[in-house]
Amino acid sequence: MNNVSAYAALVGQMHVLRQGPAQALLARVDGPAIVKLLERDEGLLELEIRVRWQDAGRTALRLEGHARGASTWNHQHLQETMVVPLQELVQ
Repeated sequence: MNNVSAYAALVGQMHVLRQGPAQALLARVDGPAIVKLLERDEGLLELEIRVRWQDAGRTALRLEGHARGASTWNHQHLQETMVVPLQELVQ
């Protein structure tokens, strides 16, 4: 797995979710992970993103992303978190 390209793909997918309709993102809170498989030059890349509440007051969402590559499927992965205040969601 090429860490640079895997990280770029993961963060890119998180931004796509963030920029989508607010209701679609809110509907994913505490639901199943969004899983996307990408065929890359270096092999298969699995992206997994979960949407959670950031805080008890429900003022922001937390996108938790993981990237897993074929060569490190069970041993290593990349992880990133993005916090999205509800007031910043695209309506």
